[in-house]
Order: sequence, then structure tokens, then C-alpha cells
Amino acid sequence: MTHPEMPKRSRGRVFIGVAIALATALLSPLLVGFSTTVFVFPVITVFLFGFGGWIPACAGMLLTVIAFDLYFGLAAALMAAAAFALPAAFLIRGIRWRKPFVLQIKQGIAVQILGVLAALGIAYAFMGTDIVGTLMGQFRAMVEDILPPGLIDYYLNLRYSIDGLPETFTETQLMQGVLDAARRADYLTGLFQELSDAMTLTLPGLLIGSSCLSALLGVAWGNKAFDKGGTHRTYVPVSMWYTPWTLTVGLLATMLVCYLLNLAGLPGAEVATLALETLLMLAFRIQAAISLERNLARAGMKPGWRVVLIVAAEILLASYIPYYGAASALFGSTGAMRQIAALRARKKDK
Repeated sequence: MTHPEMPKRSRGRVFIGVAIALATALLSPLLVGFSTTVFVFPVITVFLFGFGGWIPACAGMLLTVIAFDLYFGLAAALMAAAAFALPAAFLIRGIRWRKPFVLQIKQGIAVQILGVLAALGIAYAFMGTDIVGTLMGQFRAMVEDILPPGLIDYYLNLRYSIDGLPETFTETQLMQGVLDAARRADYLTGLFQELSDAMTLTLPGLLIGSSCLSALLGVAWGNKAFDKGGTHRTYVPVSMWYTPWTLTVGLLATMLVCYLLNLAGLPGAEVATLALETLLMLAFRIQAAISLERNLARAGMKPGWRVVLIVAAEILLASYIPYYGAASALFGSTGAMRQIAALRARKKDK
């Protein structure tokens, strides 16, 4: 296309879109907890553009930044602008110009990762080197302010089996507490140190995985909503998706190298291994959803029931789904083996 497309939207869609944007902003403290899985805010913002046009999308970006400022402060507002608002604007631009679907995904992932890196840079400027430690400190202060002492004691007892504490707490004990303040503080310090150490190792992989999934969902959902009012179709149905063999084999090979370097004790290898493992599991989960969608569609199941069944499988069979996705990505009808065989056949023909 030589010109960006902007289909007309009804006033009802605009009002509904703005209402969704406002609700999303008000629920920011809850939704931000999903950030280690998916960035909810840019995904919803891109969908709002496809659903209702520029007004709901701009409202979503602006209200999100304002909400983060009110709830978490200036640093968080700047981080939200870098990690959520700007990548969403880029994804919307790709949808408007009707770029190829796969190109939108590739560019969207790159921009989303850059946005997260910019947000981490902002966090470093405001918090210093120990970003995770500072965040854990803020989270601890919030827990101590909100939760009753007894409820904290009850959780600590479940985790550490503290001597002298009862297995069940009375209502009074849940409110007033059982441990003295100094002992509770010691256990909380140990708990949040464990969380900080674990987060330091896993956070890079979680953020990269969230960036990939957010860009993928934003592009897919936004294009699907936009196609309903556009002049031609850009969205590619899930049943036609596949995992490129270069991605599958590349991630497996790179993770194996990082695993060997981790065994050799190379600094940073453990973080890299965990990050690649997160990406590999994400790719296999997506491939599992693709395979299920394709097979269920062939069986004649209606779209609504297919979505319900796939979501249920991803949740209830979370431990097994990646193995199914791995088998599909390697040996399925569009798996790596089939792709490599087709590539060799084309080269032979030439």
C-alpha cells in the first residue's frame, strides 16, 4: 500500500474502546503482575486501535502512563512509556500501513525488546545498579503495609516450618501475629533475598519472552480486529502458522552451547541458559497451540470451542504442552524435518 489505511469506526466502538482503556489503567497494579508472562498494556492498546481507531488507542497509551505515575511514581511512568506506549505505537503503524504479517511480528518483537531495554535503562538511572533489590524492597514494604502480621506469619510458617508455631492459626492470631517483630523481619529478609536471587537469574529470560509474546499477540489481535473494518485482509489465521526450522534448531543448538558453558563455570552462562530455555518453552507452547488449532479445525470444531479447548490445555496441561509442541515443531506436518526436506527438494530441482 502507498497510503496508510484508517477504516471508519462507529461512535459506540469509540466509547467502548475508551471505557476499556480507562478500566485497564485503573487495574494497572493488578495487570502489571502479568509482565513476566505478557505485557498486557501494549496488547490491549493495539487491539483498541483495531477495534475503535486512534481515539481509544491514544487514550490507552496516555491513561496507562498517567496511571503508572499515580500508582508508582515518575520513574514507573517513564518506564511504561518506553516499554508499553512506544512499542504499541510502532505496532499500530505496521497495521495501518498493512505491512506483511510476518514482517510486523519480526519488527514488533525487535521494537518491544528495545522498549524493555530502554525501560531498564530508566530504572537504572533512578534506582542504581541493584534494580531487582530495590524492587524487592518496595514489594516488601507494600506487603508489610497491606497484609496483617498474622497472615505474613502464616505464610512464613508454610514456607519454613518455623518451630513453635501452630499448624493452624486462630482468627486473632491471623490478625495480630504470632512471631515477634524482630523474628518476623529476619524471616522476611531471608525470603526476599531468595526471591531477589531467583529474579536476578530468571528476569532477563522472562522479559525477553514477554516481549516476544506481547508483540505476537498485539500484531495478531490488532490485525484481526482491524481487518473487520479494512479493505483487505492482512491477518493470517493461526491454523496457517508454523515455527521456522531455523528458530527451532537455532534455539536448541544455542541452549546446548550455553548449557555446556554453564557446566564449565563461565560467568553469565546460567542466565543465558535460563533465558534461552524460556524462549524455547515459549516457542513450543505457541507451536502446540498452532497444532491444536489446525487439528481441531480439520475435525470440524467451531472456533469458539477451539479457543476454549486450547486455553484449557495450556493451563491444565502446562507441564506437558511444551513436549507436545516440541514434537510438533520437530516432526509435525509443518515441523523442522518437513521444512528441511522441502528445502533440499527445491535445491535438488534447481
